[in-house]
Amino acid sequence: MFLQDPLLAATLSILTSVFVLGFTSSNSRYRIMGFILMLSYVLIVLVSPTQRDWFTHPIYPNLAGGTTFSVSLQYVDVALLQRWTYETQGPTSSAKGHPPPSEMLTEHRTGSIYDRFIFGLWLVFDKRHCGTPWQAKNVPSFDAKDPLRTPSRREFLAKNSLRCLICILLLDRISIAGQDTSQNKALFDQRFVPLFTRLSEVTKGEIVVRVSSSIATALTTYLLFQAMYTCSAIVMVGSGLNEVASWRPLFGDLSNITSLRGAWNKFWHQGMGTSLTGPARYITTQIFHLPTSSLVGRYFYIMLVFQLSGLIHVVGDVAAGVPMRESGVREWFSVQALGLPIEDLVAAMTGTSKNEDGKLWQKIVGFIWVCAWMVWTMPVWTYPISRMSPGEGVLPFSLIGWFKRGNAR
Repeated sequence: MFLQDPLLAATLSILTSVFVLGFTSSNSRYRIMGFILMLSYVLIVLVSPTQRDWFTHPIYPNLAGGTTFSVSLQYVDVALLQRWTYETQGPTSSAKGHPPPSEMLTEHRTGSIYDRFIFGLWLVFDKRHCGTPWQAKNVPSFDAKDPLRTPSRREFLAKNSLRCLICILLLDRISIAGQDTSQNKALFDQRFVPLFTRLSEVTKGEIVVRVSSSIATALTTYLLFQAMYTCSAIVMVGSGLNEVASWRPLFGDLSNITSLRGAWNKFWHQGMGTSLTGPARYITTQIFHLPTSSLVGRYFYIMLVFQLSGLIHVVGDVAAGVPMRESGVREWFSVQALGLPIEDLVAAMTGTSKNEDGKLWQKIVGFIWVCAWMVWTMPVWTYPISRMSPGEGVLPFSLIGWFKRGNAR
């Protein structure tokens, strides 16, 4: 049924959030009603059979299902906790520790229906709040050497067009290389997920599969997110709906992958930004009354952020057809959270600071550590998905195939 499609659930969650944020006051009862609707959309995804009619690859229902829950979390943060409104162009509640709104906001607007709709749309999709006083931490700058520089509109569109094309071509090439899935069920069997408990029986071939599949997963995810983001940036900036400053780079520099903390906080995308940190901080400080400056509060907060991210991906897995009992994504995110205190402990034992740049050899060791950690942990999440892959390309089209067919004529 169409009503059970994850794409519909994602669309409804976005529209509900847009209209509530753009057209209601901070204390409106419609915000609570909107929250109930958001939960119902997530429930539809979780209890409905997988619908693949609209999708060419499992990653797309995965993204649609995950979007449904991530937008719901964003709704909790901006509609219920911070209580953003169009009139103030920012939060009206300082419950999360922001400066009092009266000190940050002086302009009150009325606005047209169109302006309010665009405001709601911006709040839903820009979870990093780029270019505002509430910008998320560690959002990459346009120029690492000159962090204050913002490129011209022409430069921005040219660079992002090239970046988008490169990502699409690389995704196309990866899709062609991965079309043979005849051995997937054997290669990605569940018994191969554990590693250290079965070291005596691990083969070289298994290690090769483990390493190559981890690299392929990370690279494909990076390229797909980059392509989607740059394509959206081109449309929004090119049409004049957004300023360049609202579309800062999605990913950080590769040089930040010298620790798990650097990989997660500075390199990997902060696309879910405040939708994770806002609710996690509220639960930590307002419900459990744990200051994030304390050791227990800090690690409790970190674990919550990863658990919320894990829940988003669980909903995505279910939407893609992976049974909840077989999805290992929550275990994967839990292990990622445990990696950070391990790094902090090593830093404390060796007398090094986790914020230091370090020497070249330390950066190399750190990079190897991150890669080894990911190769060890990744299969618990990716192997169940790989077993069910029908070999379809990530892209719904193939530029390389089109060129080959054109040259063959």
